[in-house]
Amino acid sequence: MDAWNTNMAIAAIVALALGIILYVTYHVRVSMITDYKKKYDYINSNEIRCYKLCFLCLGLAFAMWINTYGKDKFVDFGVWFYVRIFFSIAGQRW
Repeated sequence: MDAWNTNMAIAAIVALALGIILYVTYHVRVSMITDYKKKYDYINSNEIRCYKLCFLCLGLAFAMWINTYGKDKFVDFGVWFYVRIFFSIAGQRW
């Protein structure tokens, strides 16, 4: 269980960092385009996809963070492990 908790914490940090990097990278790319028509076309074709990826990364980070709740209380893969998995999935509102 310690390895599971450690991996969930690390994966949550990585997913959060990836979401932030995607968000900042998209906005830097948009700010580098000077022509208004090209900027509009770029935003029109890429904004929704980029924001979906950012929110997916943030949602996964939140789910992994929820999964580490009460990590000191549980030492084996019992019923509580599956309850924690359920809470992390239920917290997402897919």
